[in-house]
Amino acid sequence: ISVDTYKALVADQAIQKGATIINDVSGADIDPEILVVASERNAKYVLTYNRQEPISDELDLIDDAKRFLDEKLLQCEEVGINKENIIFDIGIGFGKSYDQNFDILGRVSELSDLHFDLMVGNSRKSFLQRRLGKGVDQMLSATLAANFYSIQNEVTIVRTHEELEHK
Repeated sequence: ISVDTYKALVADQAIQKGATIINDVSGADIDPEILVVASERNAKYVLTYNRQEPISDELDLIDDAKRFLDEKLLQCEEVGINKENIIFDIGIGFGKSYDQNFDILGRVSELSDLHFDLMVGNSRKSFLQRRLGKGVDQMLSATLAANFYSIQNEVTIVRTHEELEHK
């Protein structure tokens, strides 16, 4: 069971109630104490590649993702999070432009040498809707295709709204 939150208090309460994964889309930027909770509760921590400001088109996303991860790993190590408990989410839809979402997804295999579980959340994302010109309720085939591609390219975890169809 996963809890989607960037708040340490919510994460702590969810872990106490049985959640085992903290999915923090802020990368601990909003509430850094969330890392302490992950450490003290020995929870899995989803670290999302999410720059709080838009990422420049001149920046190489893979290089920046690696720099981001290195920065955040220092924070995680400082509070004692076990490296095996870190899941790296490439942050589809977070702080990235339409083209950048396709760029990082298309190059996701370049992050496989990081030795972390890689996660993507393509499900119902606007970059897929925009590409196909369809609404959120018509995104199943696009989500399945994007997730199948991701799995073929070293992604180990897909976050989806359609569990049965993916299974």
